[in-house]
Amino acid sequence: MSVSHISILLLGFFTASVFPCTPNNFDGNYIAIRLAGVVNNWRVNIAGGQIGENAKIITWNSGAQPAPNEIFMIIQPTRGVFELLPFLSFYREYAIGIPSSNINDTFTLQRRTNSSTQQFTFDCDTCDIQTNSQSWTQYHTSCNIKNSGYGFCMTGTDYSNAVNQTFCTAASKWDLWGRISPDIVNITNSKTPSNIQNSTFSWVSGTSAPAPNNVKESPGVQLSSGALVGIIVGSCAVTALIVLLVGYWFFRHRQKSIKNVDNVDGFDHANIQILNP
Repeated sequence: MSVSHISILLLGFFTASVFPCTPNNFDGNYIAIRLAGVVNNWRVNIAGGQIGENAKIITWNSGAQPAPNEIFMIIQPTRGVFELLPFLSFYREYAIGIPSSNINDTFTLQRRTNSSTQQFTFDCDTCDIQTNSQSWTQYHTSCNIKNSGYGFCMTGTDYSNAVNQTFCTAASKWDLWGRISPDIVNITNSKTPSNIQNSTFSWVSGTSAPAPNNVKESPGVQLSSGALVGIIVGSCAVTALIVLLVGYWFFRHRQKSIKNVDNVDGFDHANIQILNP
């Protein structure tokens, strides 16, 4: 093997080893962001589940499955650039952002403005290691989460500390966990999988406050295949009956109209005899 061939192989190995990967097909998915390299499940968390301007972003250990205030929708305004929208914000009017360019400033929730300070890039060691799943599973490992506005990375530690920005060389790594949807169920099964129900509606973590009275657990869409067939057949039968009744009414109405026209001048038109002169 020539020296040039060896150089090319070494360059390819070096390139694969040094340059990180970026997740693909991320737009519209839901993720939870977990500290990499720690024993427990410390995740990016909206403190207290309080959705609003300047809500603080912290780390919190809520157990094996993420709480609703640890779930974020990924929006991709441009290729390779992402926004993190809280799952608990129904109208998607908030996003994680950084208020200033100072090192060690804390990330907060902000009104969405399409600003670069609310946008991030993900540089991961491994990407797309799993396919879509109905349970939470790890998709991307050891990621730097870099703010597009100021060029600093998201960093955090365990023990419920704030999530701040710092130099990317010193920032903590994060694993990205995901699933098809945080509240999806199998529509061909009349039962909601227990792992989905438990992971989605355990209410918010990072607080001891109970769930608000106006927030109820959603049972999800539960429809068996037999019920679906029954609905379709029933709909067809009802439609056919309506068409039959309308046709019958039209026929009777037409007959009555013809009879009235025949008798309007007092003559029996059906019995007119033609006499030869």
